[in-house]
Amino acid sequence: MNVVSIGECMLELDWGERSTPWRFGGDTLNTAVYLARLGCDTTYVTALGSDAMSAWLAQSWETEGIRCILRRVPGRLPGLYAVHTDADGERHFHYWRSESAARSLLEPDDDDDEFLRNMAQALLDFDWVYVSLISLSVFGPSGSTLLLDMVQQARRHGTKLAFDSNYRAAGWASVSLARDTLCRWLPAVDTYLPSFADECDLFHLSDPNAVHKRLGGLDCPEIVLKDGPRACWVRTQTGQMLEPHAPPRATHPTDTTGAGDAFNAGYLAARGRGDAVPIAVAQGHRVALQVIARRGAIVPRAAWQ
Repeated sequence: MNVVSIGECMLELDWGERSTPWRFGGDTLNTAVYLARLGCDTTYVTALGSDAMSAWLAQSWETEGIRCILRRVPGRLPGLYAVHTDADGERHFHYWRSESAARSLLEPDDDDDEFLRNMAQALLDFDWVYVSLISLSVFGPSGSTLLLDMVQQARRHGTKLAFDSNYRAAGWASVSLARDTLCRWLPAVDTYLPSFADECDLFHLSDPNAVHKRLGGLDCPEIVLKDGPRACWVRTQTGQMLEPHAPPRATHPTDTTGAGDAFNAGYLAARGRGDAVPIAVAQGHRVALQVIARRGAIVPRAAWQ
């Protein structure tokens, strides 16, 4: 499986971890790391500055076996977030990212931007493009529209789109803007990976049946609805009902940061090599279980199984 993931990676400050407070993470980067570890040919597209921290990030990704298509933005730095985990392992985020380099990824320098033309051409060579709603909040309305045009062009050449509805209210001017952006992208999505919480927040739903009904009406080839430790539901053909798949029992989670991103990687990697849905779901859960057992979104390579 040849996949390109597009988005933002930030520096992570964990104020509960005194020994190694600095890490990095970002939903699309987290998924890219685990796709690479699971044997997928993986590329990451983002923008970074010309500073030492940006150099460290790029080198770290290359160490993971991830190819990089980077836009360098002099004078800009990576975004930053601080994470605090409560007694149940649930995370709470605080962001400093309004001037991050990644926000400039899809901003043209002039009327003939060579980077954007090369990026659009590069997308034609991938089996899959992976994007999230967080990515689109970073790129803004004009960047989202430009990226959708690139993805639509790639899809006409056979590329498929996997999309996570990862919603963070702080990244959007309004929930209606986030919802409208998602709805513009959904007709292009081949594998949709929403979470129950995001569906409820974006569409003002609370009843699981209402969530299932909304998803059942989508003209999307494959839908994977995640609901944390409770279950996930999968539909692989338009018109079918979502079928439940129970997750394995987990020990008390240490930190749930990146669990959904890890699940996505496990699921997509398995489906990309032709595995059936139950096998893909099981692999997604196994990867997510490793993530929630440790602090941070990225499991250290020495601990990776």
